[in-house]
Amino acid sequence: MPFVAEVSEERVIPEEVPDETDVTCPVCEGTMRPRGPFSDGTARHFYHLTDPQACSGGESDTHRKLKSLAVSALRTRFKDQAEEIGPELPIVVSDTASSVTQRRVDALVRFKQPHDVFGDGLAVEVQYRNEGKDIEATTHDYLSNSVSVYWADPGDFQQDRFSIEYLDDAFEDTNDSAVAFSAVHDTPPPVLGDKGMLNTSQNTETKGGRWSRRDPIPGCRHEFVLGNGTYFCVRCGLELETKVYAEQRNRYIDPSMGWSGDTEIVADTLSVENDYDPPEIKEEGEPPQMHYHNWRGSSEFWNYTKYGCWCGAEMVTKDEKIFIDHGSAREEDDCDHSWEIQGATKECSECGETRKPWDE
Repeated sequence: MPFVAEVSEERVIPEEVPDETDVTCPVCEGTMRPRGPFSDGTARHFYHLTDPQACSGGESDTHRKLKSLAVSALRTRFKDQAEEIGPELPIVVSDTASSVTQRRVDALVRFKQPHDVFGDGLAVEVQYRNEGKDIEATTHDYLSNSVSVYWADPGDFQQDRFSIEYLDDAFEDTNDSAVAFSAVHDTPPPVLGDKGMLNTSQNTETKGGRWSRRDPIPGCRHEFVLGNGTYFCVRCGLELETKVYAEQRNRYIDPSMGWSGDTEIVADTLSVENDYDPPEIKEEGEPPQMHYHNWRGSSEFWNYTKYGCWCGAEMVTKDEKIFIDHGSAREEDDCDHSWEIQGATKECSECGETRKPWDE
């Protein structure tokens, strides 16, 4: 079942080509056309006009194929509710705190009316090898634009179809999912600068007095958690808030005051002027090099709270003490891993480790 073809020497997938359009097979150079998707779950694909058994078609671009399968599944599920469905559709994110102005979604459905779980749209991002996107910043941008996101990996695809039932299971309880984030129920994670952190450069332009995008304590390995409507670092007490920069007043202002402008997540420099008594922190494993953990409260009990980060790390607060498992302490060579589907995630039947969304 071919999923890659050529048009004017450019590689295309079935979801990019209208019905009855002739394309060229990159293997045998024969003529193909797209068809589907079908109600039985068969994804949209190409077929040879003559001798269809003689050639299997171009299958070299796996990432393109997986994106096409995801779009087909979304089209079958949401065709009556959708305003637009397709691969590589753009979302303008210039009003978010990330460093980009536009993102192209692997597979996107935009709804005619807001969905009670997904909001204005649902994005499926396919994490294949190292071709994936920055999970934290991309999730931040999508949720900020009322678009939910599901981070799929090759295990979500079986027999030339996207197993959309895994997506359904993940969104049934997003607090327990590391791959499904609802624009209706989840808060966008704080994303600052190019790597999901405050800018530590001393040459960064400072504006707005009390509020700054420059990190006032660049030596701290921040652990931000949400408390009383603001994010604060449990290590140093630094607080973050969402503000609008008002050019007329040359300072940051609360968005609720109605000033126009781009919202930014900025540091409250006053929050670290007073002495801060940090709790006792115990850590396991090595922290990641490319991001600060963005902690979300995943479960609360009568005497402790458990948080989870997008990268799979865990943090528990109990009796004014904090325990952080960065996750990287586990040696991959300790187990050969036999992955099995467990609801919306994959777990190793040997050691119990949960497979991360960006793992192949």
